[in-house]
Amino acid sequence: MARLSETQLKENLIRLRKKAGFSRRQVEEDLGLRTNTLYDVESGRLNLQFLLAVQLAEKFNCDLNDFVTPSANNKLLPEKLLPEKAEEDQSVQQLVATGVLGGQVHPIAVLMSQDPVIVSEVGIANMGHKPLMQLLMDTLTPKQQRDFVVEVYRYLNSLISIDGNITPSAMRLRDQLMQQSLIVLDERERHSIARAFGKRHLGKTFYKYFPREAHRHFLIWLLFLVCDGEDGCNHLELGYINEVAEHIQLNKSTFLYIQSQVNDLHKD
Repeated sequence: MARLSETQLKENLIRLRKKAGFSRRQVEEDLGLRTNTLYDVESGRLNLQFLLAVQLAEKFNCDLNDFVTPSANNKLLPEKLLPEKAEEDQSVQQLVATGVLGGQVHPIAVLMSQDPVIVSEVGIANMGHKPLMQLLMDTLTPKQQRDFVVEVYRYLNSLISIDGNITPSAMRLRDQLMQQSLIVLDERERHSIARAFGKRHLGKTFYKYFPREAHRHFLIWLLFLVCDGEDGCNHLELGYINEVAEHIQLNKSTFLYIQSQVNDLHKD
Protein backbone atom coordinates (compact mmCIF):
# COMPACT_ATOMS: atom_id res chain seq x y z
CA MET A 1 0.00 0.00 0.00
CA ALA A 2 1.31 3.45 -0.85
CA ARG A 3 2.06 5.74 2.09
CA LEU A 4 2.13 9.49 2.23
CA SER A 5 4.40 11.85 4.09
CA GLU A 6 3.19 15.09 5.64
CA THR A 7 5.04 16.87 2.81
CA GLN A 8 2.92 15.03 0.25
CA LEU A 9 -0.28 16.19 1.95
CA LYS A 10 0.87 19.80 1.62
CA GLU A 11 1.91 19.16 -1.98
CA ASN A 12 -1.55 17.77 -2.75
CA LEU A 13 -3.19 20.94 -1.44
CA ILE A 14 -0.94 23.15 -3.53
CA ARG A 15 -1.24 20.93 -6.63
CA LEU A 16 -5.05 20.81 -6.49
CA ARG A 17 -5.31 24.57 -5.94
CA LYS A 18 -3.05 25.32 -8.89
CA LYS A 19 -4.82 22.76 -11.05
CA ALA A 20 -8.08 24.59 -10.33
CA GLY A 21 -6.39 27.85 -11.37
CA PHE A 22 -6.59 29.76 -8.07
CA SER A 23 -4.08 31.84 -6.17
CA ARG A 24 -4.04 31.68 -2.37
CA ARG A 25 -5.46 35.19 -2.16
CA GLN A 26 -8.35 34.32 -4.50
CA VAL A 27 -9.29 31.31 -2.38
CA GLU A 28 -9.05 33.26 0.87
CA GLU A 29 -11.23 36.07 -0.48
CA ASP A 30 -13.82 33.72 -1.97
CA LEU A 31 -14.10 31.66 1.23
CA GLY A 32 -13.90 34.62 3.60
CA LEU A 33 -10.67 33.44 5.23
CA ARG A 34 -8.21 35.67 7.00
CA THR A 35 -5.10 36.66 5.03
CA ASN A 36 -2.42 33.92 4.90
CA THR A 37 -4.74 31.19 6.20
CA LEU A 38 -4.13 29.06 3.13
CA TYR A 39 -0.39 29.70 3.28
CA ASP A 40 -0.38 28.51 6.90
CA VAL A 41 -2.27 25.34 5.96
CA GLU A 42 -0.15 24.58 2.90
CA SER A 43 3.06 25.15 4.83
CA GLY A 44 1.95 22.95 7.72
CA ARG A 45 1.71 25.73 10.29
CA LEU A 46 -2.03 25.04 10.67
CA ASN A 47 -3.81 21.70 10.56
CA LEU A 48 -6.35 21.27 7.78
CA GLN A 49 -9.73 21.57 9.51
CA PHE A 50 -12.63 19.48 8.29
CA LEU A 51 -14.97 22.29 7.24
CA LEU A 52 -12.15 24.07 5.42
CA ALA A 53 -11.29 20.81 3.65
CA VAL A 54 -14.90 20.50 2.49
CA GLN A 55 -14.89 24.11 1.27
CA LEU A 56 -11.60 23.61 -0.56
CA ALA A 57 -12.80 20.39 -2.18
CA GLU A 58 -15.87 22.22 -3.51
CA LYS A 59 -13.74 25.16 -4.63
CA PHE A 60 -11.18 22.95 -6.40
CA ASN A 61 -13.87 20.63 -7.80
CA CYS A 62 -12.22 17.56 -6.32
CA ASP A 63 -12.95 14.85 -3.76
CA LEU A 64 -11.89 15.07 -0.12
CA ASN A 65 -9.89 11.90 -0.63
CA ASP A 66 -7.74 13.73 -3.19
CA PHE A 67 -6.16 15.71 -0.34
CA VAL A 68 -4.92 12.59 1.42
CA THR A 69 -4.01 10.21 -1.39
CA PRO A 70 -0.85 9.79 -3.45
CA SER A 71 -1.12 11.86 -6.60
CA ALA A 72 0.42 9.10 -8.71
CA ASN A 73 -2.36 6.56 -8.31
CA ASN A 74 -4.92 8.59 -6.31
CA LYS A 75 -5.47 5.76 -3.81
CA LEU A 76 -4.87 5.69 -0.07
CA LEU A 77 -6.34 2.22 0.44
CA PRO A 78 -5.89 -0.94 -1.62
CA GLU A 79 -8.70 -1.91 -3.99
CA LYS A 80 -9.87 -4.79 -1.81
CA LEU A 81 -10.66 -2.36 1.02
CA LEU A 82 -12.77 0.04 -1.03
CA PRO A 83 -16.57 0.08 -0.68
CA GLU A 84 -17.76 -3.45 -1.41
CA LYS A 85 -20.18 -4.60 1.28
CA ALA A 86 -19.75 -8.37 1.34
CA GLU A 87 -19.11 -10.31 4.52
CA GLU A 88 -17.88 -7.47 6.66
CA ASP A 89 -20.86 -6.91 8.92
CA GLN A 90 -21.44 -8.68 12.25
CA SER A 91 -20.94 -5.15 13.61
CA VAL A 92 -17.95 -4.93 11.27
CA GLN A 93 -16.43 -8.16 12.48
CA GLN A 94 -16.75 -6.85 16.03
CA LEU A 95 -14.89 -3.69 15.03
CA VAL A 96 -12.15 -5.92 13.70
CA ALA A 97 -11.67 -7.91 16.87
CA THR A 98 -11.84 -4.71 18.90
CA GLY A 99 -8.57 -3.26 17.72
CA VAL A 100 -11.11 -0.85 16.98
CA LEU A 101 -10.83 -0.90 13.20
CA GLY A 102 -7.75 -2.17 11.52
CA GLY A 103 -7.87 -3.75 8.09
CA GLN A 104 -10.81 -1.52 7.24
CA VAL A 105 -13.26 -3.51 5.18
CA HIS A 106 -16.47 -1.57 5.69
CA PRO A 107 -17.13 1.44 3.42
CA ILE A 108 -17.83 3.68 6.42
CA ALA A 109 -14.45 2.69 7.86
CA VAL A 110 -12.90 3.70 4.56
CA LEU A 111 -14.60 7.11 4.71
CA MET A 112 -13.50 7.53 8.32
CA SER A 113 -9.89 6.86 7.38
CA GLN A 114 -10.15 9.61 4.74
CA ASP A 115 -11.52 12.27 7.11
CA PRO A 116 -8.98 15.13 6.76
CA VAL A 117 -9.25 16.10 10.44
CA ILE A 118 -8.48 12.54 11.57
CA VAL A 119 -5.69 12.15 9.00
CA SER A 120 -4.17 15.48 10.07
CA GLU A 121 -4.32 14.49 13.74
CA VAL A 122 -2.64 11.10 13.49
CA GLY A 123 -0.24 11.95 10.65
CA ILE A 124 -0.86 10.72 7.17
CA ALA A 125 2.34 8.65 7.12
CA ASN A 126 0.99 6.63 10.09
CA MET A 127 -2.32 5.67 8.47
CA GLY A 128 -2.62 1.91 8.12
CA HIS A 129 0.15 1.09 10.59
CA LYS A 130 -2.30 0.49 13.45
CA PRO A 131 -6.07 0.42 13.94
CA LEU A 132 -7.41 3.96 13.78
CA MET A 133 -8.46 4.12 17.41
CA GLN A 134 -4.95 3.19 18.50
CA LEU A 135 -3.47 5.89 16.28
CA LEU A 136 -5.76 8.46 17.87
CA MET A 137 -4.82 7.20 21.32
CA ASP A 138 -1.16 7.74 20.51
CA THR A 139 -1.87 11.49 20.36
CA LEU A 140 -3.09 11.51 23.98
CA THR A 141 -1.52 11.27 27.42
CA PRO A 142 -1.95 7.95 29.32
CA LYS A 143 -4.74 9.48 31.44
CA GLN A 144 -6.49 10.88 28.37
CA GLN A 145 -6.20 7.49 26.66
CA ARG A 146 -8.11 5.79 29.46
CA ASP A 147 -10.80 8.47 29.49
CA PHE A 148 -11.18 8.33 25.70
CA VAL A 149 -11.43 4.54 25.45
CA VAL A 150 -13.87 4.16 28.34
CA GLU A 151 -16.13 6.92 27.02
CA VAL A 152 -16.14 5.50 23.48
CA TYR A 153 -17.20 2.13 24.92
CA ARG A 154 -19.97 3.80 26.93
CA TYR A 155 -21.39 5.40 23.80
CA LEU A 156 -21.15 2.15 21.85
CA ASN A 157 -22.90 0.25 24.63
CA SER A 158 -25.66 2.83 24.70
CA LEU A 159 -26.12 2.84 20.92
CA ILE A 160 -26.43 -0.92 20.46
CA SER A 161 -29.25 -1.00 23.02
CA ILE A 162 -30.93 2.35 22.31
CA ASP A 163 -33.89 0.93 20.36
CA GLY A 164 -34.57 -1.93 22.79
CA ASN A 165 -33.91 -4.44 20.01
CA ILE A 166 -30.76 -6.01 21.38
CA THR A 167 -29.47 -8.50 18.82
CA PRO A 168 -27.05 -11.40 19.41
CA SER A 169 -24.42 -9.61 17.32
CA ALA A 170 -24.81 -6.50 19.48
CA MET A 171 -24.34 -8.60 22.61
CA ARG A 172 -21.23 -10.19 21.12
CA LEU A 173 -19.87 -6.75 20.31
CA ARG A 174 -20.52 -5.60 23.86
CA ASP A 175 -18.82 -8.67 25.34
CA GLN A 176 -15.78 -8.35 23.09
CA LEU A 177 -15.42 -4.69 23.95
CA MET A 178 -15.32 -5.63 27.61
CA GLN A 179 -13.07 -8.66 27.22
CA GLN A 180 -10.54 -7.29 24.73
CA SER A 181 -10.27 -3.70 25.81
CA LEU A 182 -7.39 -1.63 24.44
CA ILE A 183 -6.63 -0.80 28.07
CA VAL A 184 -6.82 -2.94 31.18
CA LEU A 185 -10.12 -1.87 32.69
CA ASP A 186 -10.48 -1.71 36.43
CA GLU A 187 -13.70 -2.83 38.10
CA ARG A 188 -15.07 0.70 38.38
CA GLU A 189 -14.54 1.34 34.66
CA ARG A 190 -16.12 -1.97 33.70
CA HIS A 191 -19.22 -1.17 35.75
CA SER A 192 -19.36 2.32 34.27
CA ILE A 193 -19.30 0.94 30.72
CA ALA A 194 -21.88 -1.74 31.57
CA ARG A 195 -24.25 0.86 33.06
CA ALA A 196 -24.44 2.64 29.68
CA PHE A 197 -26.02 -0.49 28.18
CA GLY A 198 -29.77 0.08 27.98
CA LYS A 199 -29.49 3.78 28.82
CA ARG A 200 -29.21 6.98 26.80
CA HIS A 201 -25.64 7.86 27.71
CA LEU A 202 -24.39 11.44 27.38
CA GLY A 203 -21.10 12.14 29.14
CA LYS A 204 -20.92 15.12 31.48
CA THR A 205 -17.60 16.64 30.39
CA PHE A 206 -17.08 15.79 26.72
CA TYR A 207 -13.89 17.87 26.39
CA LYS A 208 -12.25 15.62 28.98
CA TYR A 209 -12.96 12.51 26.93
CA PHE A 210 -12.62 14.01 23.44
CA PRO A 211 -9.96 16.70 23.82
CA ARG A 212 -9.50 17.28 20.09
CA GLU A 213 -11.78 17.61 17.11
CA ALA A 214 -10.46 14.42 15.52
CA HIS A 215 -11.58 12.32 18.49
CA ARG A 216 -15.10 13.71 18.19
CA HIS A 217 -15.15 12.96 14.46
CA PHE A 218 -14.02 9.41 15.19
CA LEU A 219 -16.84 8.84 17.68
CA ILE A 220 -19.58 9.94 15.27
CA TRP A 221 -18.17 7.93 12.36
CA LEU A 222 -17.92 4.91 14.68
CA LEU A 223 -21.51 5.20 15.87
CA PHE A 224 -22.74 5.38 12.28
CA LEU A 225 -20.59 2.39 11.39
CA VAL A 226 -21.94 0.23 14.22
CA CYS A 227 -25.62 0.87 13.55
CA ASP A 228 -25.04 0.55 9.80
CA GLY A 229 -23.52 -2.85 10.50
CA GLU A 230 -26.88 -3.84 11.95
CA ASP A 231 -28.67 -3.37 8.60
CA GLY A 232 -28.79 0.39 8.67
CA CYS A 233 -29.57 2.97 11.34
CA ASN A 234 -33.19 3.25 12.42
CA HIS A 235 -34.78 6.52 13.55
CA LEU A 236 -34.02 5.89 17.23
CA GLU A 237 -30.36 5.24 16.51
CA LEU A 238 -30.14 8.26 14.20
CA GLY A 239 -31.79 10.43 16.83
CA TYR A 240 -29.29 9.28 19.44
CA ILE A 241 -26.27 9.86 17.18
CA ASN A 242 -27.52 13.36 16.41
CA GLU A 243 -27.99 14.00 20.12
CA VAL A 244 -24.46 12.78 20.83
CA ALA A 245 -23.05 15.04 18.09
CA GLU A 246 -24.80 18.06 19.61
CA HIS A 247 -23.68 17.08 23.10
CA ILE A 248 -20.00 16.86 22.16
CA GLN A 249 -20.40 20.13 20.22
CA LEU A 250 -19.54 18.72 16.84
CA ASN A 251 -20.19 21.42 14.28
CA LYS A 252 -23.63 20.89 12.74
CA SER A 253 -22.29 21.20 9.20
CA THR A 254 -19.69 18.54 9.97
CA PHE A 255 -22.33 16.19 11.33
CA LEU A 256 -24.56 16.70 8.30
CA TYR A 257 -21.62 16.08 5.99
CA ILE A 258 -20.75 12.80 7.75
CA GLN A 259 -24.40 11.75 7.69
CA SER A 260 -24.69 12.56 3.98
CA GLN A 261 -21.58 10.49 3.23
CA VAL A 262 -23.10 7.53 5.07
CA ASN A 263 -26.45 8.00 3.32
CA ASP A 264 -24.74 8.13 -0.08
CA LEU A 265 -23.40 4.63 0.49
CA HIS A 266 -26.94 3.30 0.38
CA LYS A 267 -27.84 4.95 -2.91
CA ASP A 268 -27.78 2.88 -6.06
